[in-house]
Amino acid sequence: MTLAICSDTTALIIYLHGTAMVPWDGTGTPWDLASTTPFALAMNDATGQKWTPTVAPKQTIWSGGPPLTNGKMPVYQSVDTVTETIPIQAKARTHADCLVLKQTLEQLLSNAFYSMPMMLQVDEFGSAAYYEIYSADVQEGWQFFNDENGRGMLRMTVQWTRSPFATPGSATTVINTATITNNGNDAKSMTVGGELKYLGQPLNVALSGNQLASTGVRNVWLASIYAINHYTPASAISTTSSTGVAVGATQTPNLTLAVGMKTRFMARVASPTANLQLRAVVTWGGSGDPCYTGAWVTGGSTSGAIYDLGFVDFPLSVRRAGNGGSLTQSMNLTIQARSTNGASATGTLTWFNALDYHTFAKITTAGTTAGTHTSYRFNDTGVGARLIHPPLYAIGGYNQSAAVAGQLPLAFSGSKLWAVWDSAGAHDNTTTVSCTAKYVPLYRTFIGAGVS
Repeated sequence: MTLAICSDTTALIIYLHGTAMVPWDGTGTPWDLASTTPFALAMNDATGQKWTPTVAPKQTIWSGGPPLTNGKMPVYQSVDTVTETIPIQAKARTHADCLVLKQTLEQLLSNAFYSMPMMLQVDEFGSAAYYEIYSADVQEGWQFFNDENGRGMLRMTVQWTRSPFATPGSATTVINTATITNNGNDAKSMTVGGELKYLGQPLNVALSGNQLASTGVRNVWLASIYAINHYTPASAISTTSSTGVAVGATQTPNLTLAVGMKTRFMARVASPTANLQLRAVVTWGGSGDPCYTGAWVTGGSTSGAIYDLGFVDFPLSVRRAGNGGSLTQSMNLTIQARSTNGASATGTLTWFNALDYHTFAKITTAGTTAGTHTSYRFNDTGVGARLIHPPLYAIGGYNQSAAVAGQLPLAFSGSKLWAVWDSAGAHDNTTTVSCTAKYVPLYRTFIGAGVS
């Protein structure tokens, strides 16, 4: 095993365990080479101590319980940071030089909190795993002080608090400069791996070109979706009703019942008048029982507008019951229109859809003209990925430069990236952007060859 701590912004690195332990002679920096490090993962003189990273236990929130349910039902699951203590030896030609080694280690680990992020590298089974160290402390082993005096050896215990999951050395590209058309039906597939691919893994999304660089985009809707039901009725709207009338035909999408997934309803209207509002109405397929009636929504432009018509979140009992064992349930989806003032409200319903989504976010900017919009969930440092909490949406740099409502995209197994945008509220159904997305597979301990 090779064990090291390293910085993602400087060349500083200390191998805490390498291929050989060579006593330090007081010159040079041998601790930055695994083959000559004066440190070792050990407490005794002979064979050292075996160690593996501590697995972060899963923490589950439960609801219900006997006698009304068959045990308690899981509601939410997460993990906490890991605090662990490991023994480290330092060897040098003189005992005084051992103290320098201890001070050097303490100095570098202090960067974890006070200066710059520090990464823990654990190289085993042919692949390096990287954790971020949040804080650390070094204690000299007082039990052995008299034994070590004059021997050129110093025993220490290092305690650090680190991230629960390991990442590889660098991210994986899942969408490479793909063109996304702003028509609501151009989702890009992502193939991801890793132990936690079903729970969602960090995803960076970069959008660039066209309106982003010229006219300036005001709103962006970004989602990690599982499936999309897309309809293009091209239905003319003309109503003076203040209570609402159906627009076009009722559709019957199959909505996904998987736990942790919701369904969002989005629509686009060409040339809507300012007094036009839309809402979505959903009923159980075949029965007509009400499931969801959305709020009335006003568009942001009279040339072309996106309408976010809300979402439906099925109760856990419905999800667990399913539809006769199926993961989908047929619903009746109707788009309704109304006038806010009794005057004729008009437009054309270009398209609407039902998105089965994992994450969904609306990003609102000041309409800044910039080459690239980026959703950051991690910083790819070259020595592992440093996760960003909370995630960052940036325009042309790393500064938070937009208001984010919802949850920025994550990478899930079988998921797709969906995006639409507008400029000062006006939506162009034909414009495009270039999209590149990278994700980081997460692992609980060692990586080895990884898992797809």
